[in-house]
Amino acid sequence: MLFTDLKPAEYERRLETIQRLMTEQKLDALFLCNEASFRYFTGHISLRWMNTLMPLSAVVPRKGKPSVMMSAAEVAIAEHNPAIGRGYAVTGDQRIGVPQMKQALLDLGVSAGRVGGEFDSNTRMLMPLHDFQALQSKLPSVEWVDASDLIWQLRQCKSSAELAYMRKAVKITDAGYAAIFATACPGMTERDIHDTMLATVMQLGADRPGFIPVGSRSPGDAHAFDIGQRIATDRIVQEGDLVQMDAGAVVHGYWSDFSRIFCVGRADERWQEEYRLLHTSLRDCIAACRPGLPIRELVVPHLKNLSDSPYAADAERFRNGGRIGHAIGLDLIEPPFLHLENNAVLQPGMVLTIEPSLIFGDDYMMIEEDVLITADGYEVLSQPSAPELPELR
Repeated sequence: MLFTDLKPAEYERRLETIQRLMTEQKLDALFLCNEASFRYFTGHISLRWMNTLMPLSAVVPRKGKPSVMMSAAEVAIAEHNPAIGRGYAVTGDQRIGVPQMKQALLDLGVSAGRVGGEFDSNTRMLMPLHDFQALQSKLPSVEWVDASDLIWQLRQCKSSAELAYMRKAVKITDAGYAAIFATACPGMTERDIHDTMLATVMQLGADRPGFIPVGSRSPGDAHAFDIGQRIATDRIVQEGDLVQMDAGAVVHGYWSDFSRIFCVGRADERWQEEYRLLHTSLRDCIAACRPGLPIRELVVPHLKNLSDSPYAADAERFRNGGRIGHAIGLDLIEPPFLHLENNAVLQPGMVLTIEPSLIFGDDYMMIEEDVLITADGYEVLSQPSAPELPELR
């Protein structure tokens, strides 16, 4: 049985749209070698991305279906995938895969012309630089150009089918936080809290866990910013400690990602004050969301709240390019990024993680929600965070 994330019509729509954009930009083909875009256009799901020695790549022509280069063991699967035109097997001493990549382009009629890749700073080419240079040398008449913007035009707005997976990922993560809030107590370690989230999201149907840093601190601890996003340790959480964590789940490749803060026992008064400020900013930034709004405008409520508070000095961080969030989808972090220099506008189907933060002395805090931009406004996908700093007793 062929397993793909979505129905064939979804991949047909994506192919039709990207080929129209390629025609407009005079691109003869796209060359894809990172997991998210490979999966987005081909529907092929592989565990071999973990094997850094095995090539996986796809060529999307201006006309016709994508060709894929992969291990011989997977080509037979690809041949049954209606979204894929042809598979090229990479075996034995051909593990480098360059001959197959060259042949795929030649078979699609691309011996010269313009081939687009994902060369900007928001993506990663998952092939060795030496291999890519070898491919370029074997096709000297090809001009290689960055086509990242074209791909993000498609990927940034999610379809209803994609949103169904993201909603499930968010719901699973909500359940993980609920399990932590029901069990966290003095004497647990950061790793115990991490493992509660991990076990819950996997038991409820995640393909894999998302990003789960856990950092705890006691009143008066220095360098709190250093532990705000750290990997969970064996540190024992004490009565009165603050715990900040991020969490998510991956369902059919699609991520959730939102953070929570809580105290085990009575919270320090300054922490309560900082949390109230952040929660107000989070609420105000979300309330501003609507299609057509310039993304830079989302930062304004947080700037105003900081400027009118005892923490006004931290506003400079956001005036100088500091972000209050990003988009999410097949990657944990996707454009658009939410900062004052982004003049792009919000569009229906974008899913944002809105995450205003505060750095004050040795204090660091961030609260985050997953938010969908709808045709007439927004929808908060995650169960909204509490307006007061939770105190677990």
